[in-house]
Amino acid sequence: MKLNRKNITMAILSKFIENNMEKIENVSTKANNITLTTTEGIKKVKIRTSKNYKEENDENTYLWQTISSQDIDNPDFDYIVFVSSEDVDKAIVFTKEELKNHFSLNSKKKKDGDIDYQIYPHFYGRVCYDGRVRTGEERINISQYVNNYIL
Repeated sequence: MKLNRKNITMAILSKFIENNMEKIENVSTKANNITLTTTEGIKKVKIRTSKNYKEENDENTYLWQTISSQDIDNPDFDYIVFVSSEDVDKAIVFTKEELKNHFSLNSKKKKDGDIDYQIYPHFYGRVCYDGRVRTGEERINISQYVNNYIL
């Protein structure tokens, strides 16, 4: 079932609250953005949804998301969440530093040296890989970012 933007935002917000009860003092939402006022200051969360690209009899989940160089070089968020619009439990949560580090990996660069600003999270049970890498490179294990809602 495809969820609407409000349902996805509220589900992601509840996961942040559940994992950070003692830190969060106030929250506000606007479209696919969440602002958390915490004991450590204001934290901004950007939510990017993707439909699930799984095959008919395939139980795995495959997402596809393109980001901009702005999101990496000059982000207006502290956390970014890539989430399936059909299953909010299929989510990747990066801090802005983790996102920058991920896209600076050699395997994320095209043959001409430019950065490939696409990410293809492939969920295989409890393991998740970024399948968008340069030809001949190993997929990047991004399992540590799956549902990592801890501030």
